[in-house]
Amino acid sequence: MNYLYVTNALLKPYDEGFRKFAYHLNRYCQKRNYEVLDLNQGFIRSFPAFFLKQFDFMIYLPLSSITFHSFIRAALFKLVFRPKKVIIIGLQPREYGWIQKKLIGLLPIGVAVQSVESKTELIKLGIPSVLSLHSGIDSNVFKPVDDKNHIRQLREKYGIPVDKKIILHVGHLKRDRNVLKIVDMQRQLPGGQALMIASSSTQSEREIALELQSAGVIIINDYLPHIEELYQLADLYFFPVISKFDVIEMPLSVIEALACGIPVLSVKKIVNVDLPGFFLMETLEAAVEKAGEILSMNLCKQKIADGVKGYNWEEVFSVFFTGLQNYQTS
Repeated sequence: MNYLYVTNALLKPYDEGFRKFAYHLNRYCQKRNYEVLDLNQGFIRSFPAFFLKQFDFMIYLPLSSITFHSFIRAALFKLVFRPKKVIIIGLQPREYGWIQKKLIGLLPIGVAVQSVESKTELIKLGIPSVLSLHSGIDSNVFKPVDDKNHIRQLREKYGIPVDKKIILHVGHLKRDRNVLKIVDMQRQLPGGQALMIASSSTQSEREIALELQSAGVIIINDYLPHIEELYQLADLYFFPVISKFDVIEMPLSVIEALACGIPVLSVKKIVNVDLPGFFLMETLEAAVEKAGEILSMNLCKQKIADGVKGYNWEEVFSVFFTGLQNYQTS
């Protein structure tokens, strides 16, 4: 099979969900000598290298996810590169007008998404094939640290209090992501210290950052080449995002935290809520109340990490590419 991977999400630094996903898919493709078209390098300049080649599949990962315009671009790419089949990777759901819904259903374009809900909605539109594709982790990097001296050294390295219960969140500093709730959790938890790792590649809301800092929250917004160490030094990972349009459906930070053996407290249902160490609450207020109880459980880090063993990037993409063989086009 000949594959062409097309994306505009290969943007450094790779410290944000879409960029990380694009980077790891690129690595997988490069190892197997699949063709990769990085749209950030210039479509016109890259066009001649791919025009005369024959492809069985074109896989398109747009930074904007599966917007209506992404479907149109995918259809245009199909006309230009003439692959037998095209599939768009949609890491976030999108809304469509009724005319857009009609047009999307007419296009010979398949989609890969991360939730049953998204899959059901897209099938209703008449899309010829809707596949599943999970997020992943690098299990050689994201792994538990049990040694207390090592954890202390990590905290000292990053200037994090060694005697506090660290509540971690990794992501964008935006009000609609409910990040201010981590302040309530810090206040509720005796000896609690909130730690926010903001993406260096996306703009934070300055007012939110100031509110968090004035409440005593530690914020790091530099690029961290060893982000796994921040998970490893934490006691609890808090994921307060509720809206399905503000986050990847299977958030990479949640999987990364679990891979490091850190329990996750969330108000958003992800693909598999039965993962060890994953606690789903109905409201943000209930999550704040639950934090102390979770930290008193003395959970086994290795057991939590074992729950996401099958989420290694290599395995995730191997399953995906195998599933492409069953792709049906209209």
